[in-house]
Amino acid sequence: MQESRLTIDPAEFKAALKPFARKGVKLGRVMVAFEGGFLSIESGDVVCVMRASGSWEGRATFKPSVLQALAKVPPVVNPIPLAYADGHLLLAGMTIPCEWQSTAKALVNDLLNP
Repeated sequence: MQESRLTIDPAEFKAALKPFARKGVKLGRVMVAFEGGFLSIESGDVVCVMRASGSWEGRATFKPSVLQALAKVPPVVNPIPLAYADGHLLLAGMTIPCEWQSTAKALVNDLLNP
């Protein structure tokens, strides 16, 4: 498996996640993907996009409560590291259980389930 490791500017991360911290926002399972230098995070009807650098060969999904906590209290390290390993996202010292789907499997799934 190819390594999936990104770095993100903390100011951009904090600004991009603000919509997830709003009161009354209804979130669902969180999906994280990376393409063309942009990291996207989707949950419910909310999507945010931020610049990131590195390599990310898949999609990760996890519980929305983790995203809401990150939106309220974002990491303070610079840059913010994000990596995938053994069923977990590693984000600035946090370990987040997740489900992982490789880019190739995600593409096949998207084609079969438009």
